[in-house]
Amino acid sequence: MRGDRVDLTELMGKKTEKKRAPAKRLATTPPPSMREVGRGGEMRERILEVAGRMLNQVGPDGLRLQEIAKEVGVSHPLLLHHFGSRAGLVHAVVERSMHALEADILSSLASPTGEPPSDPTALIERTFRAFHDQGHARLLAWLSLSGMSQKDSGSKLGDIALMIHTMRTNQLEARGSKVPPPEDSAFVVTLALFALLGDAMWGRVIREGTTMGKQDPTGERFRQWLTGKLVALLETPAPP
Repeated sequence: MRGDRVDLTELMGKKTEKKRAPAKRLATTPPPSMREVGRGGEMRERILEVAGRMLNQVGPDGLRLQEIAKEVGVSHPLLLHHFGSRAGLVHAVVERSMHALEADILSSLASPTGEPPSDPTALIERTFRAFHDQGHARLLAWLSLSGMSQKDSGSKLGDIALMIHTMRTNQLEARGSKVPPPEDSAFVVTLALFALLGDAMWGRVIREGTTMGKQDPTGERFRQWLTGKLVALLETPAPP
């Protein structure tokens, strides 16, 4: 005590401290649960399946991660854990779509004897259906517009061209004919893909603007004609 005043700090044996304002908590998104992350590949495939269907319906700009998460039954953070962003998810869907199409073509071409597929018309029609009915054509268009190259997506188109050139080489050499360079076979594959891609995206409009609108409304006759031309090109040897 000093005079009539009481020094409370001395009585309490410590100095008083100013109250500190509670620290502000930053709003954070909860991380995905270990259970969600642990389901790994299976869950990722389910997300890609749903996203692919929605992508075909609304396009990349209309794709909503929250809607995908709701339909799949997972949290929004889990989508970000797997794909990083909406753009990352779109690219993953396109890659999955392309790989499925290319795997189907490669399996149809695979032959230990190097023989061509037994029904090239069926192969052309199946590829067209993948472009048209399964939405691969629009996905490829978005792939191009997004600036993502086939090289970036791990495309197997080069393998397809090489396999077709190998089959072509076996056939022509068996006939004693001169084999064109691999570039020629790659051009044939490119022509086929351009035609089928264009048919899937604009075939109906183009056919309606020509005399084929009524004669070939579905484009089936055109694709049969295209098959014959492609086979004839692949059977043509290099000039002597």
